[in-house]
Amino acid sequence: MKTEKAMSSFSRNRSQGFLFTLSAIADQFREAFDKKLVIFLVVAGILIHGEMAFNKLTWFDDVTATVYQGFSVQTGLRHGRWFYSILLKLLKTFFLNNSIPVIICLISFFFMALSACLIFSMFHISSKIERALLGILFITIPTVAGNFGYMSTAGYNFFGIFLCVLAAFILSLDQCQTRKSTAIKYVLSILLAACAIGEYQCYLAMYLSLLLLLLIQKSIQEQISFLNFIKTGILYILTALSALIIYLVMLKASLAATGIKLTNYRKTNTLGIVSPAEYAKRVLAAYRVFFKPSELGSGNVFPAVSENYFLILVIVICLLTLCAIVQSIRSGKFVTASEIALGMLLLPLAISFNVVLYGASPVHSLHMYHALILFVTPFVLFHNCCSYHEL
Repeated sequence: MKTEKAMSSFSRNRSQGFLFTLSAIADQFREAFDKKLVIFLVVAGILIHGEMAFNKLTWFDDVTATVYQGFSVQTGLRHGRWFYSILLKLLKTFFLNNSIPVIICLISFFFMALSACLIFSMFHISSKIERALLGILFITIPTVAGNFGYMSTAGYNFFGIFLCVLAAFILSLDQCQTRKSTAIKYVLSILLAACAIGEYQCYLAMYLSLLLLLLIQKSIQEQISFLNFIKTGILYILTALSALIIYLVMLKASLAATGIKLTNYRKTNTLGIVSPAEYAKRVLAAYRVFFKPSELGSGNVFPAVSENYFLILVIVICLLTLCAIVQSIRSGKFVTASEIALGMLLLPLAISFNVVLYGASPVHSLHMYHALILFVTPFVLFHNCCSYHEL
């Protein structure tokens, strides 16, 4: 009898812990949601991308997806996109197969706007002017137009991006302070990130970039010890690694259940796995193409085709980083200065992490939505430095 009561109490407490954490996350999501910004970005998106929204401009991939049923659930699995295949199966069941530009564009802009709201909340960007200017970038970065070239998959892709941002947003919440709620927070983030990677593998780079920028912000705001900085960084890496492992497990299970094999297109069947020496070369290549993106070719429209403008942005980030480090040293915060330096040295690797995953040649404009984080970085550095250095 006592055992039953104890089990009942344990179950109730566990449920309350889970529900409390979900409630806290929901409250923070509602607080982050900016209705006016969402409406502004959806309307602006339709005006900016009206040519794609109100016409049917299509080519091979979209034709095979809708007319010949080519890009199907099976095709998604063959490309390693198991969660995309699940979403496609669900929508085909209820809404049949379609590629209606205006509906897909509206759905895409909505998820882009939600992602913008969460990122602005994570990094405390509250100015309406800054939100509007940065928000426009969320819908005008060339990746968006590139995705609309594959209209039948665009809505799924931007939903995957939203899941990735939501996963990072959950980790950024400070309301979950108890050990139980913290564990739940990490599990939810890992599962959402795994689904985002399962929608499109390139979103792992976005997850890593967001977590790294969160770590840099945490260092500046809280002046944590170098040991805690390293511990938190390792924890974030393990979180991303856990999401990747779940992605691989689900992919293997999906392939085994359906009997489908991975395609050899761009060596997808190798899952990008190479020798340690080759990974070391990829790391060096990731840094190289970050500062000289034109090496990725014209298929990576931003930043490859806009290299000069991109380098101006990089210079601004470097100057603000130097300013933050100098101000930290002058204030006697030597640990914070070293943490900022280390974090910013790793940022190019996080942004170019797709090169580490599968080499430089397959990187395409569709894989680079997370380059937006580079536009957010100056605001994070400037606002956080101003908050305690009185710049």
